[in-house]
Amino acid sequence: MRKMSKNTMFKFISIIFALFLWSYVRSEVDPERTVTYKDVDVRFENLAEIKEHNLAVVSNMNLKTNISISGKTSEMARMSRENILASINLSGYSEGENSIPIKVSIDNNSGVRVASKEPSRITVKIDEVIEEKMEAVISTKGQLAEGYVLGNIKPAEKVDVKGASSIVHSIEKIISEVDVTEMYKSEVKTGKIIAYDKDGKEIDNLTITPSSIDIEVPVLKTMTVPIRLNIIGRIPDGMDTQAFSIEPSSVMIRGNSAVINGITELTTQPVDVNSLIGNRVEVGLVLPDGVSLVDKDIKIVASSEDLTPKKTAINFSKEDIIFEGLDDKEIVSELNNLNVEFVQKNVLEDLTLNKKDVKVILNLKDLGVGTYEIAPKIEVPKEFKVEKISPKVVKLEIKKKGIF
Repeated sequence: MRKMSKNTMFKFISIIFALFLWSYVRSEVDPERTVTYKDVDVRFENLAEIKEHNLAVVSNMNLKTNISISGKTSEMARMSRENILASINLSGYSEGENSIPIKVSIDNNSGVRVASKEPSRITVKIDEVIEEKMEAVISTKGQLAEGYVLGNIKPAEKVDVKGASSIVHSIEKIISEVDVTEMYKSEVKTGKIIAYDKDGKEIDNLTITPSSIDIEVPVLKTMTVPIRLNIIGRIPDGMDTQAFSIEPSSVMIRGNSAVINGITELTTQPVDVNSLIGNRVEVGLVLPDGVSLVDKDIKIVASSEDLTPKKTAINFSKEDIIFEGLDDKEIVSELNNLNVEFVQKNVLEDLTLNKKDVKVILNLKDLGVGTYEIAPKIEVPKEFKVEKISPKVVKLEIKKKGIF
């Protein structure tokens, strides 16, 4: 009996030792290790539920987390990023800032475990969804074919805007833009409707109805025609019609081609000869139906006096020019000064034009690195017009900032 007990004890000790040895060998052969997977995508669960409650997520939907997975080397060998599912459950959360825990699951049924996650919680902002009526301003870009101008386009259209309240309230303007480049006849164009914030950035995550507008774009032909002064009454002895002048002596008109092509001149409304002698008189024009002046602010003046309009020349340097769309680019070339000659439209007035009243703009939007010749855009008070620009184009070289 005693002998059997000793044998049993030896067997028991042998088993314990074998188990210990097996565990030791396993730990050496198949040790535990930890792998961190960075920037694992975090999915949103139950988005439909908050939508049913007229709510929307306004936080960044492209969320990431770093997840550390631990397990035996043999188990970890079967692991990959695709096996990890990270998510946050929106069920039960309401409007405001919500701190939501990240749930992590592993889909390969292995013996590995989640060691850590960083961050382990994510703050999600949930907003009420609202709908408002707003105006979409209709605008155009590009230049028509030479000799043509735009007619009257509907300035704006009402649209319905739906989205999270904070996003809707961030809207600075809504624009529907159509390209009129090289157009020479009227047609209907479709303009996509886009909302912008105060920084001019496009706003996403909105539903705008309709999403685009069909815009009737009237294109009118232009032509410069002379003005004939229609004088009534007896012209004094020693004078003839050549003694009277009119300023401007010609104007640019616009209208349908069929009408414009038949016009050779315009006449003024009848004006008494005696009112012209020694005086400067504003006179009206007789415009055929369907014809209008391109410049509606122009004043037609007649007189027996000299009516040479007042001219002003202003020199603009690089520092005076507004560069639009420069962003991360810079001008690396020297620019020649720009000389612009302005004419006062109304000779009945004596106005002064200063450099600060004028904007010289170079549009560099959508231009990459390179050398360009750009025609300047001149914005001037409506009482003046641009007579001459020298040079007509500005030569410049554009490079990325910080690149030499």
